Amino acid sequence: MKRLRTLYTYMLAIVCMMVFTLAPSVQAAAKLEDGTYTINYVIKKADKDSVSMANDYFEKPAKLFVKNGEMKVHVQMNHSAWITEFKGPVGGGFADSKVVSEDKKADKRTVEFNVKDLSQPTPAQIHVTVTSVNYDHDYTIRFAFDEKSAKPVAGTKAVAGEGTKQPSAKAATTTGESKTPVENPETGDSTNVIVFSVLFVSSLIFLISSQKFRRTNKS
Repeated sequence: MKRLRTLYTYMLAIVCMMVFTLAPSVQAAAKLEDGTYTINYVIKKADKDSVSMANDYFEKPAKLFVKNGEMKVHVQMNHSAWITEFKGPVGGGFADSKVVSEDKKADKRTVEFNVKDLSQPTPAQIHVTVTSVNYDHDYTIRFAFDEKSAKPVAGTKAVAGEGTKQPSAKAATTTGESKTPVENPETGDSTNVIVFSVLFVSSLIFLISSQKFRRTNKS
């Protein structure tokens, strides 16, 4: 009987460890309610987790709009004249993002693009032109949003750009930080399935081990 209790305790500990390990992933996959939020972000390089030089040219936080599971963000550039093109992810490629507002005197411009998953970096493409130093390059960058920083904005509508059509997808061609478009892997409710699968397998192992233990004691 003492050995059986020890086995029970051991299996329970394994199950608890698995649950606590996967719990943060389940929480991260939780969807925000419909509404408008502010959210912090960092711009990373296309193929590395290090911060891109472009990070300094975008204002924080961004505005996040959520409606019926769809998400859009507004990001503002503080060197609009240098960033001559901004393309957000559309379909399997990139397309020119909608300009929400522009202040040429302040050299600022706000664009809108879709985000599929806040837990994964969202790729975008920019074209940077600085005529004074003869600089002209294309870059693929990634917006890494901080889900925990999302704060609701009172008195604002849930969705931006209602009644507007999304631009058609264009083939991506990049140079500079990356020549290959960065895919945006999708995650979602599958995390819950993984958790329940682990619990089911653990329970099954527990039952089998218990039966083998009882048979051994009987013999």
